[in-house]
Amino acid sequence: MRLLAQLECHKAWFFTHAGWSRSSIEAANEAYLSAVEIYRRTRAHDELQIIADAALIASNSHLNRVEPVNARRALRLAAAARETQSAYLNAEYYRQLAVTNFQAENDSDARRWFKTAFRVMREQGYSDNDVPVLLSTRRQANLLAPVNWDGECGALEILDSLSRHFPEHSNEFNIAVSWTAACGFSIDSPAANLQAQELVEHHFQSAWRFGHRATVVSLLRLVPQLPPALRSDFVRFAVHQNAFAER
Repeated sequence: MRLLAQLECHKAWFFTHAGWSRSSIEAANEAYLSAVEIYRRTRAHDELQIIADAALIASNSHLNRVEPVNARRALRLAAAARETQSAYLNAEYYRQLAVTNFQAENDSDARRWFKTAFRVMREQGYSDNDVPVLLSTRRQANLLAPVNWDGECGALEILDSLSRHFPEHSNEFNIAVSWTAACGFSIDSPAANLQAQELVEHHFQSAWRFGHRATVVSLLRLVPQLPPALRSDFVRFAVHQNAFAER
């Protein structure tokens, strides 16, 4: 039963990164329920880790469906499991908590939780420019008002750093491209707007392998056709959309 729970958790992880949110949530729920049953019998901490992992994956998939309320419920389950383990909440927990606020347009709390995620990563020995930090906190936090396009650890700097670590066909690179373009489209700068447009046009084909990312990039390609006054709101809508959410 433990192996089944682990298998379902791995399936959920795979599905969430493929953009198949419904399948991910279903697999995460199976992993969670199996691990809860085993923990009820054994009180083994290994099961608590599966519970926490499954809840975090489910939360991520709910966020990919723009369901911040459901994501918060899953995050509460992850926090309860970690508390029972007497373990610290990891940076991914705080990142997802930040995104729930981001989707609810509560930028002040989103920024606070992104900072908490960054602090946790620093406590684990990461520096400001380490790849996990750039991917897990910086790239999303830069889209919060005021948008950080070309400042210190801004969108352009993050893209430049990640492009040296990941090939163009990777999910990580395409994540960086889409969030950088989102920042460029969100500021009142013709030069930044043009650079953002060039980014998505040049790289959109490599994003097609990843369902969620393909959706985001497809929507971002529409931004130049919109009146400037509508672009920022549309971008915030676009970065969380996923046409594969029901798979």
